[in-house]
Amino acid sequence: RMASANLLIGGNNSGKSSVLEAVAIFSAPFRLARWADVALARSETTDFDPAAAIEAIRWLFPRERGVGGDSFGHGAIAISGGQDSFYNKLIGPHSRSGNRLTADISRLKGIDPSQRRKGINEGWKLSTAFGAVPIPSVLDIVPRDVDLWSSSDIRDEENNDSQLPIDLLTPYSHRTTAYSLSALSNAVIDDFKDEIVKLLASLEPDIRDVVILTDDTGQRPQLAIRHTRHGVVPATIFGDGIRRALAMALGVRKAAHGILLIDEIEAALHLHSLKTLFPWLVQACKQHKVQLIATTHSLKALDAIGGTWDEANDHDYAAYRLPPNGQGEVKRYTGGMLRRLVHEGGLDIR
Repeated sequence: RMASANLLIGGNNSGKSSVLEAVAIFSAPFRLARWADVALARSETTDFDPAAAIEAIRWLFPRERGVGGDSFGHGAIAISGGQDSFYNKLIGPHSRSGNRLTADISRLKGIDPSQRRKGINEGWKLSTAFGAVPIPSVLDIVPRDVDLWSSSDIRDEENNDSQLPIDLLTPYSHRTTAYSLSALSNAVIDDFKDEIVKLLASLEPDIRDVVILTDDTGQRPQLAIRHTRHGVVPATIFGDGIRRALAMALGVRKAAHGILLIDEIEAALHLHSLKTLFPWLVQACKQHKVQLIATTHSLKALDAIGGTWDEANDHDYAAYRLPPNGQGEVKRYTGGMLRRLVHEGGLDIR
C-alpha cells in the first residue's frame, strides 16, 4: 500500500515516469483530455494540436511485431490499483480488493464522417474497460469505445465528474505550461496563499507576494510576483528554481483531494532548496488531502530528502526502488529505512 508521500527511485529506463503516467490515466480512464495531457506531457510543446495528441496517445501503447514480422501493431495495457471512488460512482459500492483498467488501440477503417469531403481517413479506436478485481463478472465491467480522428476535438468533451483531481509536473512543465490562475484563486479563498508566499520567500527572501496581473485592457491575466527590488513582475522572468517551486505549490491546491505527481523532483532545484521544499510539500499535501508521488534518480536528492523524513511519522513516507528495464522486483523502503540507509549510512540504493 502506498503512503501519503511516496518516492519512486531508479535509473534511466526503469519506468518511473511511466508509473506516474499510469496513475494519471487510472484516475480518469474515460476522459480523453486526461489521456491527451498525459501523452503530450513529455513533448515539451506549448500548443495543443488534436492530431498530435492522438498520435501521442498511440505511443502510450507498447509496440508488438505483427504476423510475419514485417509490421508492428499496438499491444494492450493493463493497470491495477485501489481507485474505489471512481468505480463506485460508475457501478456502486463493492467489496472487491481493487480495480483494473484495460485498454487497447486499433486503426479505424474508412473515412472520418465529419471530414468526408476532405477524405481524411487516419483514425484510431481507443477501447477501455474498468472493473473490480479479482476478475469481475461481465456486469461489473464498464466498457467504453471512442473513435479518434485527426479532426476530433479531444478537449471539447462532456465533463465527467468520475475522476480524481491530478496534477502531473514534468521536469520542464514550469516552462511549458501556464500557471493555474484558478489554483491561486482557490488558494486565496482557502487562506493557503500566505503559505505559498512563505515557501517562495524561504528560497528568495525578497519575494513578498504572488498576485494576478492583466494588461491595460484587463485581458491576458498572468501570475506575477511582488519583489522588494524589482516590484511586481511576471513569474516567468524568475529562474527555474522559483518557477518550479511555484508550480509545485500551486499543484498541491490543484490536486486537492487527489494526487500530485512530480517527475524528477530535484529538477531545477538546488539541494538546499529541496531540503526546504520537500517537508513543505508533505505538510501542504496533508492539509489538502493530497497523495504525493514523486520520482528521482539522484543520490544527492535521495540524501537531501531522506534527511527531512521524520521517523516519528514513519508511516507517512515510503520509497520504492524500480529495477532496471522493469526486470526484477520492486523494493519498498519506509521513511525511516531511507533515512538510515541513505542519509546516515551513505548507501546507494538506486
